[in-house]
Amino acid sequence: MPLEMPAYADPPEPLPVFTKLQASALRLFAAKGYDGAHVSDIARGAGIRKSSVYAHCQSKEDLFMGLLRRVMGRELRVMCGMLVEGGLLDGLNRYFVSLKDRLDEDPPCYRFLLRSVYTPPLDLSEPVSALGMEFFPDLIELFKRALADHGAVPESLDLLAEATLSVMDSVHVASLYCPQFFGKRLDAVWAMYEKLVSSP
Repeated sequence: MPLEMPAYADPPEPLPVFTKLQASALRLFAAKGYDGAHVSDIARGAGIRKSSVYAHCQSKEDLFMGLLRRVMGRELRVMCGMLVEGGLLDGLNRYFVSLKDRLDEDPPCYRFLLRSVYTPPLDLSEPVSALGMEFFPDLIELFKRALADHGAVPESLDLLAEATLSVMDSVHVASLYCPQFFGKRLDAVWAMYEKLVSSP
């Protein structure tokens, strides 16, 4: 079955359009984390009063989780689009190579996503984990379908999908926390992964 974009997923916009409040919150969450981003600073960045923030969302947590859901969905569509266009190896390689550039070009979205997923706020670790589990089955299914299209035998799909996820985690972390080693890390894990999925 040819790999296709999920039925619910529109092609991602190059940069999402956020309201002033969302854009301000995204910048501060990305730079300072959830605990360091104060509602008063978010409001100031949006050019509104602190009390006006609650006319748009129930709480800072509500604002954070709403942004995370939107950015997670966008990232899944970005990856899916590259896999649909380029197939497993070319699509994944294009996605991984793009990460470092995207961290520079689209810093709030990408940095916010990685920071929130890999080091979630302590008080929100359970809701963040639960949100991730909403997207996780689609991500695993995406990998399995791409692997099947690549020629992987059915009995190896679960193992190879987990390996794909492990490579993705490694490259994500390197792009965010050790960019000076990003190229070396990507070359190493990609060489191993390519050999793994290309084995008969």
